[in-house]
Amino acid sequence: MAAMTDAFSVRDALAQGLSREVLRSPALDRPFHGTRVLHGGIQDHHDLCRAYAVRMPSGAAFSGVSAAVLWGLPLPARFRAPSLVEVSRPLPLRPPRARGVIGRGHDPRRVIVSTVGGLPVLSPADTWASLSTTLSVIDLVAVADAIVTPPFRADVALASIDELASLVESRQHVPGARRLRRCPWCASVRSPDPRR
Repeated sequence: MAAMTDAFSVRDALAQGLSREVLRSPALDRPFHGTRVLHGGIQDHHDLCRAYAVRMPSGAAFSGVSAAVLWGLPLPARFRAPSLVEVSRPLPLRPPRARGVIGRGHDPRRVIVSTVGGLPVLSPADTWASLSTTLSVIDLVAVADAIVTPPFRADVALASIDELASLVESRQHVPGARRLRRCPWCASVRSPDPRR
């Protein structure tokens, strides 16, 4: 079982011999159903994601705003300290449904899952695409600029402009695709349906 300062699952705690009475203690917070963390242990969104990770369904990964926070990508002020975690699961599995969770689905044939700080998270390019139903075009451009400009978090870019444009090309029928196509480097990517 994890140290008491870390998030842990109720199931693991019971298996290690902790009593239900201890698990109901006011010294423990319940960020999600079936998880516990020492009271006050969640200080930011990274902590919230780590707390959810102990009960995360198999194959799931953080997406959207949660993924952007974990990658350290720039977000508008209103999204910098989200109180809900966004989690995506490969289709046809059902998206996660729980208090404090925004569940989504992704095509496992097209989406790449990476890790950040030991947590499963959509790749930088897929994170950008997953933000398309949440952010404005201007904010999507700011996120993309951070992704393609080295050194953002390493000596090389997290993804290239060509990768982002290719991603848009391959996902013309998904929610938010029209907004992605409005980003400057995607101007040549056209919807197959001119009415869209």
